[in-house]
Amino acid sequence: PLVPPNTNTLPFLKSKVVVILVSAPEYRACSVLCFAADFNVRAVTIPADACPQPCSRERPVKIVLLGHDDLPSLYALQRLVAAIPQHDFTVLLSGDLRAGADSPRELRHLADVDARLCAELRARGLAKPLLEAADLPQPNSAAGHKVLQRLAPELIVSIRYRRILKGEAIASPRLGVLNLHSGVLPEYKGVMATFWAMLYAEVEIGATLHRIVDGGIDTGPV
Repeated sequence: PLVPPNTNTLPFLKSKVVVILVSAPEYRACSVLCFAADFNVRAVTIPADACPQPCSRERPVKIVLLGHDDLPSLYALQRLVAAIPQHDFTVLLSGDLRAGADSPRELRHLADVDARLCAELRARGLAKPLLEAADLPQPNSAAGHKVLQRLAPELIVSIRYRRILKGEAIASPRLGVLNLHSGVLPEYKGVMATFWAMLYAEVEIGATLHRIVDGGIDTGPV
């Protein structure tokens, strides 16, 4: 949200103003472009130490994104890739875990709705790493270890990945493994944490970003 400027600091401004903040990381400064009602344009420079720290100019980080072929995961992965496109992403999915014919009717209906919404999301266009996603249904197997060794990720980020990482898979990236859990930890671990919170009439729901450091379910430092 835009915050009205301090007119004592910028006395030349008139009553109707639009302020655009343009970050310039390479100069560590921002320009404030002030468009007055008469369309005159003036600008002031804010000192560098008043601006947020710029993005690092270091080389891209090799990141493996673990997800699932469902709407919440694809949507979150899409936003993450779009937010930091300078990094090197590979997307691996947990494989086919669709509700079977013996599943409750409500779960099968939910799966059908999710599939339609995923199709709509794909129709809008997904980022290239998501379009090139492959399945990794057994990350702790010898074959799974070979995949991770070949990719050599520096960081693994899991968002609704339906498999439990253990041992060698956790130890492979030098920056560790992060998991975005759809519930408030440690109170709500496991699947469908938001629904459990609603069932218990919680006044707040949330998500938790934590490290995966062992083979437990939704354990590790927040």
